[in-house]
Amino acid sequence: MNPFDLPGPSFLLFYLVLAGAVLWAVMAAIRKAESGQVPALSQIDPYLVASLRGGSNEALRVVVMSLIDRKLLTVDGEKLAADKGTLLQVRRPIEREVLRKFTVPGPALEIFASDRAREAATALDQDLRQLRLLPNARDVTRRRLAGTLAVAVLWIVAAEKIALAIERGHHNIGFLIALALMTGLQQELRNRILGSQAHVYVFKAGDSADLLKAAVDWCSYYRFDLDVGE
Repeated sequence: MNPFDLPGPSFLLFYLVLAGAVLWAVMAAIRKAESGQVPALSQIDPYLVASLRGGSNEALRVVVMSLIDRKLLTVDGEKLAADKGTLLQVRRPIEREVLRKFTVPGPALEIFASDRAREAATALDQDLRQLRLLPNARDVTRRRLAGTLAVAVLWIVAAEKIALAIERGHHNIGFLIALALMTGLQQELRNRILGSQAHVYVFKAGDSADLLKAAVDWCSYYRFDLDVGE
């Protein structure tokens, strides 16, 4: 039976099933394309784990608490302060920029307004991509192309049914139009989320999983407990 000949409610049910099947196929294709061997990791940088878990803000929180713990950054009331000499005691760019920011004492929240510190934190993403812990540009492009194709298929089906309904004198097509638009918005949202998520398969079984757990525990211990907001 031609699905375009189904009455309104039946076609809407068909369309929902089709949308679910198409979106599932897209996700399955992405997983297949991004699966495979991931190099075993000998060690995991807690700053990278923090960035992977919560982005630049989380990485900066962990760096600040690490520097405080190492006595390179001091808490002075509600302000943080660092001596200029401490800049020579660190090698990581993100640590250096955090210390540089507080060579002039200021509130902890100001670290999130520092362009140089945020730039150093964002640079961690490139390391994550090299480790295949974040999707690279090719992965993101593939995801968006797959999503666009899926939405195009669903919109074509909806447009064909709408055109056929109008031709036959039926005008109760508002719900189908809304459903088609919602499907497109859902896929765009999914693409945006997937664009920032970790790679589908990020660790080989074994030591890497244990290293990741240890790094996450370390980051949890060093969460910035001051009121720094999001």
